[in-house]
Amino acid sequence: MRRGATPVLLLLALSVTARAPGGAEGQPPRIVVIGIDAATVAELGPLGPGYRRHHGRLIERLEAAGARGVAFDLWFPEVTGEATEAMARAAEGARIPVVVGVRTVEPEAGRLEALASDRRLEGRPNLGRGALAVQPELVLPDGLEAAQEALDRARPGDPPPSVSLADGEVVVLARAAGLRPLVEELALRAGVLGEGGLDGLDLLEPVAVELGLEGGRRLVLRTEAALRPRVGDPAGIPTLGYSQVLAGDAGAEALAGALVLVGLTHGLRDVVPRPDPVAAPTTDGLHGVYLQAFALRRVVEEAGRSPRGVPGRPARRPTGR
Repeated sequence: MRRGATPVLLLLALSVTARAPGGAEGQPPRIVVIGIDAATVAELGPLGPGYRRHHGRLIERLEAAGARGVAFDLWFPEVTGEATEAMARAAEGARIPVVVGVRTVEPEAGRLEALASDRRLEGRPNLGRGALAVQPELVLPDGLEAAQEALDRARPGDPPPSVSLADGEVVVLARAAGLRPLVEELALRAGVLGEGGLDGLDLLEPVAVELGLEGGRRLVLRTEAALRPRVGDPAGIPTLGYSQVLAGDAGAEALAGALVLVGLTHGLRDVVPRPDPVAAPTTDGLHGVYLQAFALRRVVEEAGRSPRGVPGRPARRPTGR
């Protein structure tokens, strides 16, 4: 999941479900982050394709601990080697739903496309795909003369015009390149959301996407249906180290009944600067997996309150909308 450094249009792919701690029958599931942290990197090395073999073992650990489902807030491009197949086999044979992230880009304003992912992780039983948060590579459409002039006047090394949401926050898109958001796919497959998915909850709202030009001018590019994660203190999201869980050092009580999100929690990769200036003005830099966790928590809490969000059975629909 690439966020961070240039035009800031982080349009998160969405949806989410978290319930009260415990995850026992009749209670909403807790949300747990498994972080690829400093200890994990020291033991296993930097995140890369070789981690896919570890992901397979992690899925087995989570299943044995009684987790309710797991989503990987990571992108899986095509690579060679056997690690991907090992992960795919573990997901296919698991008794819990597994969802992998798909990165999207914006080759033209208003059109999101999914980047190619490893085909061995597509079309597998019990293995879903969900859109990740994105920082699009934006190509301006014809007709935005002012924006084009700003680009033409830019000197080498000048920052490009910024792309952002109207109020500067990061949101989870209700749809990206024909895919559900990562969190929605997990919530559906885990049976937390009913067949209507996010559409069955009163959480989506229109959010303007704007282009910032020099002199403080702004142009509205479009409006998207989105869910606001409502960022809080990440210390309130239970977090376990990836290598800790892999080694079996995390107690089953921490994972039983939980919806699990796996992602980076160390270093500068996948860090979103100032993700929610309104709800969390002092939060400056947050790893993307926590944005997914906050979004999922909103979905879970709302699903528990809304009759339309009560599931009849776990959804096994195709990933695309």
